[in-house]
Amino acid sequence: MQAGQGDRTPGQFAASHKWDETTKGPLLYLPNRRLQVQDNAQMEGGFKTSACGTLHVIAPVQMTVIDPDYRQSPNVYDGLPRQLKVLYLASTLSKSQWQAACTTGIGLSSMSQEQQAVYRSILPSEFKYTTSLVRKSLSDYGGPTEHTQTTLTPEEESHVLLRIYKELSLGVRLGNDGGFSAISGQEWDRHKPGSKVSHRIDSAAEDKNSVFGVEVRKTTPNESKPSDLNYKSSAFDVAFPLPPSSSVKEICQTASELIHRKIVPDARFQNEAVVAIGSTARCGDVLKGLAQCLTGTYRKVGDTFVLTSDIEGIGTKMTKLAFWQWNLKQLAEKESDKWKGQISTNSGFRFIGYAANDPLTPNDAMRKFMDTDIDQGDKTMPASALTPVLSQMLNSKDNHFGAPLRTDVAEPWDSVFWCFVAPGDVTLSWESELCDMNDFSHYAEHHPVRAQAQEPKRIQLDTLPGSALIYQSEDADLASKLPHLAKGQGFTELWLQTTKSRTLAAAVEAGQTSGIPVKLVAEPFTAGRAQPKEQLDRTILGDTYSEARKLIDGSGWVESSNQSFSANHRLADFLGEKSSSLEGYWKLLGGLANSPRLSGTVVLAGTPDGYEQRSDWAEYEPPQLAAPLALGYTTDLREKYLVANSVDPVDLLEVRYQFDLQPLEQSISSFGDLNNYAYGKVAENPPSYRDKWDKMRFEANEERLKQFESFFAAAPMVEWRRRVHDTSLNWDSVVSPLTGNAPVDTLDDDPYGKTLPANAYYLQAIGFPLSEGATLHLRRHMAIRIKKQSTPFAVDLRAVPADRLAQVLNLLFTSKAAK
Repeated sequence: MQAGQGDRTPGQFAASHKWDETTKGPLLYLPNRRLQVQDNAQMEGGFKTSACGTLHVIAPVQMTVIDPDYRQSPNVYDGLPRQLKVLYLASTLSKSQWQAACTTGIGLSSMSQEQQAVYRSILPSEFKYTTSLVRKSLSDYGGPTEHTQTTLTPEEESHVLLRIYKELSLGVRLGNDGGFSAISGQEWDRHKPGSKVSHRIDSAAEDKNSVFGVEVRKTTPNESKPSDLNYKSSAFDVAFPLPPSSSVKEICQTASELIHRKIVPDARFQNEAVVAIGSTARCGDVLKGLAQCLTGTYRKVGDTFVLTSDIEGIGTKMTKLAFWQWNLKQLAEKESDKWKGQISTNSGFRFIGYAANDPLTPNDAMRKFMDTDIDQGDKTMPASALTPVLSQMLNSKDNHFGAPLRTDVAEPWDSVFWCFVAPGDVTLSWESELCDMNDFSHYAEHHPVRAQAQEPKRIQLDTLPGSALIYQSEDADLASKLPHLAKGQGFTELWLQTTKSRTLAAAVEAGQTSGIPVKLVAEPFTAGRAQPKEQLDRTILGDTYSEARKLIDGSGWVESSNQSFSANHRLADFLGEKSSSLEGYWKLLGGLANSPRLSGTVVLAGTPDGYEQRSDWAEYEPPQLAAPLALGYTTDLREKYLVANSVDPVDLLEVRYQFDLQPLEQSISSFGDLNNYAYGKVAENPPSYRDKWDKMRFEANEERLKQFESFFAAAPMVEWRRRVHDTSLNWDSVVSPLTGNAPVDTLDDDPYGKTLPANAYYLQAIGFPLSEGATLHLRRHMAIRIKKQSTPFAVDLRAVPADRLAQVLNLLFTSKAAK
């Protein structure tokens, strides 16, 4: 039975299509389940009845999924965000075209054939905009609004103009050392209340479904998805008693009891009502029909099945998509820098001005300051010198920050925006920001030619109160040479990672001769080379840590950054928290720690990525880099979390993707809006599902670390934990002695700005290979840190091959004795 297009829910469909169970058999449906996406294709499709063996269901006609085919070749130009296409177009404008673009606007009739092709790719395939009245303040928004909607014909769209202009923003400082942020004028700051403003509606298909020319989001007929649950199994032939009214959760509980398999529905829809007409149906058919009603399927996690959106996991899909899109975007951003350079040589960009009716413009004192303020965030001016309108904006009650806002200073700057002008001189609100105005006016200062400055000197470690060389080897001959090598570069200790007593003894004996104490490096979860793959910890992508690390380090951005700083990390894998190898491995390390004449034990990497303490503060690491590296997605932990919270962690999302993946429409028919903060990383009360997952991983790690420490007779030194996803390369780690039953310290700020406990070490990792730029960066970086605080340094060189170790040491370090 086909849907009536006016039916908005299965309940409405059932009311308008009477069901006769005596002739058609039982029927099951979710009476209040609305279509979860607003696409026209979905809305027009509506609902229909579908046969599922011994019963029928009322289900959506179509389903919308996010399922990119990465075998398609991306088109970097097609995937450029509109603002980068506009930037490219701007780089081709003549001086007179710039004048037009910055005043009335420029359109197809004023462009060359090549420029027209670019501009047509900027224009949306469907041009809609809405016009409404400006309200007085933020408190006036939220209720029903009066607005008109306009859709342009193709002929009208051909006369749409593009306008480039600038707006002033205020950089602000947050009190209590809260950092730097910015505020911009709201709609009511720039326009008189009661006046009309128009905004383009993102309704074009190319904005909603494709990324870099690859179709990512698809609408297809609603057919049964692949499932880990075999609906046809004879184990599911048992009769299912159909209650007249129940819920998705209750249906799954009844099925679990009947087939003796635990089935858990995702929390997003577990409480939705279910109506049944008829008395019984085959259990396998009920489960299949329920999944079709939700456009979902069943995934197996350990011994539990979860009724969810797909087999892979929507969190996994979005993590893959975000990294893929981000990597391509980095390539596009490189090109945009060239276009800014071309624009900076064309005097036409100086026609860029403020909108004629914009009240937020600078006075002479502000202009004088702005002319000398090249980079955002490094200077301020007295707020008393602001215009009255901007001063009022700085003191507005509509400014919402996590820390008190300082109102005595500010930093004004100009940003370049672009917008469309529709026929009838209807200027729409800005589409997006192109760049900082200084990217044009001070391009040379932003991209200085590198002067032949004096190279930073090699580090003299013997000026410090102590220093340790960290290395890994199972070779006794190499280990016996390491103390002498360390001493020659000014190190006072050797920290050696090994699992062989003979190798450790060789290093200790050589250390006695050289006067270099040796400590054992113990990593609780690091896997050996011969470790079975099924014992290894996994990321949300299903990768081991080394696989995820290779993925990240192979990105264009990281490969480029390696010219400036060391990002070639040591590749290692980690054992899962329930690995059968752990206890034997820990006994081995505990025995090595009791070796005679050993100076002590240092526990490193006790908290692998993903197991960090939950963070309540801003995450600065790009999510595209952090999310693929987070471990903890073992079957054991996933199942434990799923049973407790009715969500599989591979279905949890990084909420920052909603901005990074724009304008892609991020809703699917099974889960609706994927940017539901309850399933993403946010600090809220009660905590989100993602916060609960972070907490569970942290607690699991903390419990295992306590068990690990029980294998050691003497308290070891321990590397500090990090906050979730804070993996900034400039924020190195700290190692300090473990005291009593106190938990491991957490690195929640830049360690160089705080007083460390006695006998603590800064921990600096060295990647490999080292470019010239990375070498100079490391020298400069370590010199600055040593100057700030004379604290012992531990340098991790485990990424460096043995045959290159001496060379790398000579590149970075020297000693007074060597002179």
